[in-house]
Amino acid sequence: MHRRIAAQPKSIIDKAGRLSATEQGWIMTKRLLIVSNHYPPNFVGGAEIVAHRQAKMLQKAGWRVRVFAGQAISTKEPVGEQPLYRDNYDGLDVVRLRYHPTYIGADFYDEEKALLFAGVLAAYRPNVVHFHNVTGLGANLIGLAKESGAKVVVTLHDYWGFCFKNVLLRHDFSLCQDFDECHLCKKKVTTPDGDLPIRLRRDYAMSCLGQADIYISPSKGLAANYAMAGLDADRIETISSGIDISTIATHPRARGAVAPIRFLCSSYLGEHKGILQLAEALKLLWARQELRGRWEMQIAGRGHLESFLRERLAAAGLDKTVLLLGHVARENLLVRLQEADAVVLASIWPENEPVTLLEGIASGAALIASRVGGNTDLVEHGVNGLLYEAHDPSALAAAMAEMIVDADRLATFSRANLQRRPTLDETHAGRKIDAIYQRQILSRAHEDAIVVCGLATPSRKTVENIERAPARLGGKRLRFIWWRWASSETLARAKHFWIWRLGWNPRRRNAARSWLGKALTTKTFDVDDILQNDGA
Repeated sequence: MHRRIAAQPKSIIDKAGRLSATEQGWIMTKRLLIVSNHYPPNFVGGAEIVAHRQAKMLQKAGWRVRVFAGQAISTKEPVGEQPLYRDNYDGLDVVRLRYHPTYIGADFYDEEKALLFAGVLAAYRPNVVHFHNVTGLGANLIGLAKESGAKVVVTLHDYWGFCFKNVLLRHDFSLCQDFDECHLCKKKVTTPDGDLPIRLRRDYAMSCLGQADIYISPSKGLAANYAMAGLDADRIETISSGIDISTIATHPRARGAVAPIRFLCSSYLGEHKGILQLAEALKLLWARQELRGRWEMQIAGRGHLESFLRERLAAAGLDKTVLLLGHVARENLLVRLQEADAVVLASIWPENEPVTLLEGIASGAALIASRVGGNTDLVEHGVNGLLYEAHDPSALAAAMAEMIVDADRLATFSRANLQRRPTLDETHAGRKIDAIYQRQILSRAHEDAIVVCGLATPSRKTVENIERAPARLGGKRLRFIWWRWASSETLARAKHFWIWRLGWNPRRRNAARSWLGKALTTKTFDVDDILQNDGA
């Protein structure tokens, strides 16, 4: 049964405002708060599953674990007067925040959610706050956790910190190589204050991330991209999330010279997963008459390209050789994995640590994957599988043909993956994260050059100036932060204030003077001097 709580949960604070005996026990222990925008049994991806499984492992390691999680609901369903409620999932105390999914301008900053989160922080008083994905809850929660005095850890699961799409792909699905060109995909971000340059979204999210003590990246590729985007590389630790290998049955793959090889692809059926390239590769493979009857493929998953793929396969005469399974329950998918000889992943976006490859390795299957992102951490070309250049259907078809023709390679790749299986045990990640929590994390000076800007919507010239602004200033990463998003810590770190086209409207200028007067309490800048030099 759900127990609704206010900003300071009634089940935690008694009528006299004192902690209950149970909560006093909590305060004396190792206290961990896990934060995730979704959490089982409500989840949309692998990050939430990782968050829960690690929470359970850390609970076993002696941490008093609690979870703060978002719960996105339909806009037709009312949030209610009290959006927070408390329940228990799999032996863990979970505070869930019901909210309506919103537009991109509000999915990384939300004042109301921050107030509720601050109440939970005050009530739980965690030693460590560990963030997973926060899109939908707000990146500003990271700064609140830091201001509470807790050590802050962030696990990076995708590219939300500097790519509003999360997948690092341009509109034409080419890979983004310049992380300062957000405006080429989207010029502006819509906020309650009006439209703002998209760079402000990127800079604010990265500035919030910069307040964490340490970051965990499951793959080297993800870590490298975040370092290129300006995150402190010295504070990023690469730790594979692993999987529960006890759930994956295993056996060595081998087949006779004439037995057909069985390929399996488990994926969302969308462009970023390389489904268009996979469809073309299957056509090219089918065109090789000498290989017909020597291979078959199953594709598990749903997505907006499902109908297109089904029609394309039928038109090519592949509907008997390539089976579209639709959604497959996990227990049945593991059965399909045991029946498969090789796992195929055709993604064109730089994935973090694909679970389908982890499970393929653990099962002893061979691997074929695009040479991009975290795939290269898991597939060593010619050792446990084959890599090919993403976006190239002919290269994918050639890799599959190589596996079909050379039966010995399948056995070699299978043996290599079976040897690697023990290293994928998720308990390794649990122990390393426990060590990170307990290690004294030294405070570091923040290296961002903060420019707080706003108080009025930007002119076209201002937008162009931001788009052309350099990535660094005086050797530090340059971050433009919208004034309404700036926390007290951000204001304390700010080096400059950029006031946009207030003009000589007395109401605007008085409001600006009032806000600046409060913001500059620890500064030596003169408010009137700033207002006399406000920029266009």
